Amino acid sequence: MKLKEFFSLQKLFLFCLLLVATLTSGCIKYSYNIEIDNRDNVSISEINAINLSFIKSIDPTAEAKFNSEIQSKKNLLKEAGFTVENYKDDVYTGYKTFKKYSKSKFTKSDLPKGFSSNLDSPIEIKKTFFKKNYKISLTYDMNNINKDPKSSKDSDVDKIVSRTKKTDPESGKITERIVYESGAVSTTSYYPGEMNDLGNIFGYALTSASGVTPVIDLTLKIPVAASSHNAKEAKGNEYTWDLVSDAPVNIELSYEIINWFNIILSIFILITLILLGIAIKNRGSAHRDREDFQ
Repeated sequence: MKLKEFFSLQKLFLFCLLLVATLTSGCIKYSYNIEIDNRDNVSISEINAINLSFIKSIDPTAEAKFNSEIQSKKNLLKEAGFTVENYKDDVYTGYKTFKKYSKSKFTKSDLPKGFSSNLDSPIEIKKTFFKKNYKISLTYDMNNINKDPKSSKDSDVDKIVSRTKKTDPESGKITERIVYESGAVSTTSYYPGEMNDLGNIFGYALTSASGVTPVIDLTLKIPVAASSHNAKEAKGNEYTWDLVSDAPVNIELSYEIINWFNIILSIFILITLILLGIAIKNRGSAHRDREDFQ
């Protein structure tokens, strides 16, 4: 076998290994974790990661761009009050965010991208004297992962008026020009096949070669066992949904927390009233007995 043929076979073997690894592991990972404690505080962590080996096989310059965009994204998230750290496992590279909300400050706008709530609040709580009933009803659409969520407070977002692309006939470089409603203009230049920003990198990975399934999941952790849920997997007080679907995924979970303090307090007051009633009755009987004796 000639040396050139040997190297050609070696490259083919490495490509097959890469393809198998990509098809079995997916090329993008979005993992969400929502935890609700017994005081109704909510903690949300989110992993955004990508299989760089796959992306680099399409665009060799993607890693440098990815690292640059990740750093920029992390800085913005830190300014918004998130705890941000690097994330890396055997397959994926990216970042992990964390933020804790008090029960009175957690709203629909705090849900990660792709999520929306079917209720007035992401967590509906109905209180009675003896217990609190919780209901969580969310919808996840993986097609909205890289889109900015629209809410009432986003009404002042600068809308895009026009978007044009021109290709340089000599270099082949593409220049994209975006004009906003306010009059602001954004210009970006890149070569065909390049992922020129973080959204494009993640978006490309999400919609890449057929058969490549992304890894997208949600884990909900609650203080007690759920009374009802539609999770794919349940372990103790943790419930997990697989969110990979062309259609929106509905997430339903309900649970209740018994207010044992109020129950014990009620029993204590009831027993006290009963004993007090018995004492009053006995005292009245004793008083009558003394009158009869006299």
